[in-house]
Amino acid sequence: MQINSNEKVVVRAKKHWMFFFYPALLTFILFSAASQDSKGEAVAPFAVFSLFWLFYRIARYFCDEIVLTNQKVHASIGVIARDAMSIPLNRINNIGFSQGILGRIMDYGTIDFRSIGGTRYSYIANPELFKADIERAIESVTESN
Repeated sequence: MQINSNEKVVVRAKKHWMFFFYPALLTFILFSAASQDSKGEAVAPFAVFSLFWLFYRIARYFCDEIVLTNQKVHASIGVIARDAMSIPLNRINNIGFSQGILGRIMDYGTIDFRSIGGTRYSYIANPELFKADIERAIESVTESN
């Protein structure tokens, strides 16, 4: 991810480990079922697919980046094909987050950025804290202008 030399990193957001929990659980269940002689042949293709899904999610966990600097929010998402975007802090009209019941318990959620378009990032660890960091950065940018 390219960050300008005059920008200072404030915080880096990462995906929560729950991002790969469901594929891991499904993989475990399917491989357990495939190991039984009576269902093994029928379940095996689904088990292999779930294993690839798990490996993809683990790779995304380590590759996805969302970085808040003192001027912009930068995001780079993807393993093979990458989507990158930068939103200047003074262009963010609204920022919000949402958490389901499990997200509240495990402290992960979805961050919504609203500028000219909308952008959502799911499974962000500590979304309320990340939202507060962004709001403080936006305030410091507007005060300096």
